[in-house]
Amino acid sequence: MKSIGAGKYQLTRVTSYVKPGARHGTQGTRILYDTSKYRLVSKCREKTGKSNWNRSCALVTPVKGGSPTSAAYAEFEDRRTGRNFFVISAHLDSSHSGSRGKEKVYDAQRARQVRTIYSKVNKLAHGKPIIFGGDINSWRTKIGSHAPYNYLYSRGFRDSTRAPRKIDARYPTINHWKKTLNPNRPGRQVAIDVIMLNRGKTFRTYENVMKVVDSSRPSDHNMVVSDLVL
Repeated sequence: MKSIGAGKYQLTRVTSYVKPGARHGTQGTRILYDTSKYRLVSKCREKTGKSNWNRSCALVTPVKGGSPTSAAYAEFEDRRTGRNFFVISAHLDSSHSGSRGKEKVYDAQRARQVRTIYSKVNKLAHGKPIIFGGDINSWRTKIGSHAPYNYLYSRGFRDSTRAPRKIDARYPTINHWKKTLNPNRPGRQVAIDVIMLNRGKTFRTYENVMKVVDSSRPSDHNMVVSDLVL
């Protein structure tokens, strides 16, 4: 990995966010960063005593009727500019229904989750920029509402799809393991995965990565990439 330059990348945490045996959902919300460009400021402890788990740099998001999940967060310093910022990695509840009424309930739950995440990190940020990335399980044209996205927007977050340079922005970010996808109509992209920015300057590019590099897709979601200015 070092031979191709990957050795400079590190995860803020690799151990479990919760005590072994605890009822919990996904812990896949991780933050990978380039150590040559950014310094990890947060003290993301890996262990509790001799046990390989800790609650540091993570928080539990509320879920009714399901297993709680964790969101990851951390503060970084730009080594070139000295400017600090926070990053959030989140995966909101995946419950859905064909009923408009039930879908509103599920979306309200996702809004509560993102409100919990933002409230915690915003208190730590003290006015510093916050980058929010993750699967919010909500999209603009879904029945019910777009509550988690609307909450973030109400708190000053702006979406990377507004970048002046966009690549494959009309395609959905979820692929359901299909190798080919049909584009959505203009303005109706199913962007279930988002990169959003609060208190930063601007987005330069947005890309919904469509290319299949092997015989099958490695995920049922596409990778979403954005170049932004803090």
